[in-house]
Amino acid sequence: MKYLADMILLLIDLAEKQDQSGWFRGVTRLEKIIFLLHEEYDAGKWLTTDKPKFIPYKLGPYSRDVYEALDFLSSYNLIDDQFTGGASNIDRSIIDSMEELMTTYSSTIPYEERRFKLAPDGKRAVNSLKTMSNSSALQSIDECFAKYGGMPLGRLLRYVYQKYPNYTGQSIIKGEVLGS
Repeated sequence: MKYLADMILLLIDLAEKQDQSGWFRGVTRLEKIIFLLHEEYDAGKWLTTDKPKFIPYKLGPYSRDVYEALDFLSSYNLIDDQFTGGASNIDRSIIDSMEELMTTYSSTIPYEERRFKLAPDGKRAVNSLKTMSNSSALQSIDECFAKYGGMPLGRLLRYVYQKYPNYTGQSIIKGEVLGS
């Protein structure tokens, strides 16, 4: 496996099997799981061409590469990409990061959650990836998702914030996440 987009397809596939709705819910959750794959499962060993770069940002570790990979997958009809929820008065780029956090930490800010599902071409791509990819890469993705994929977002963020404090300096929700 060489590309971040491949990893994202595999994660969406796992989420579809776990969630009865069939959707991977939330780009923040996806981004944090990819961050944990990078930090705890050494994804850099098998993501040889397209390694995400993470920086401290508004919701902790952030990588523009994740958003670009999602846009790529959507533009080639490999995933269905939807925003759900009510209308928002927040800039769309901020919504991408804020999504379901608004329900966790503030009921007064309108938001939209971004969610993802494999399109038919994406399902075919996943089947190919499963046969062509390094087994240790597939095992790492499966293990990481099993450990963190079903975790409530608040708990996932708390874990990331506590274990990787160097990525929380720019966070706008640090106090709420850590309870301070």
